[in-house]
Amino acid sequence: MVSAYASQAVWETSVVASRQLPDDACRVVFVTIVFVTAGVFSAVFTLLTRVRLRGADVRFGLLAGACSVVGSGARVWATRDLGGLVVIPVTAVTVTFLVQAASYTVWRERMGRWGLAGFIAAVAGVLLLSLKL
Repeated sequence: MVSAYASQAVWETSVVASRQLPDDACRVVFVTIVFVTAGVFSAVFTLLTRVRLRGADVRFGLLAGACSVVGSGARVWATRDLGGLVVIPVTAVTVTFLVQAASYTVWRERMGRWGLAGFIAAVAGVLLLSLKL
């Protein structure tokens, strides 16, 4: 959990910093380096922990990875024009909703009262963090 939190913080900081890149070619190189590095680390982790992957797991992982490249890669260009104070909260809330929708449609997971309360608290927390007081 700590590793996931730290890597997400580094990614968010990098996305905001990418606003200073001089052109789109540099942004393509930046996104490519980030995702190739993440792929290598994921492959090494999978091999070291001896996770058994089925064909469906690999297909789903590739689909999730492709969605991540599109969504996270688009954030680099969005922060170029809008800035991190707008892009990061909006995309965080959007991703939260999409993950919840996917869990309901793909895995048929139902959300109980506590799950709904946590979901609302998470969305409200992200939105409150983005308020400028």
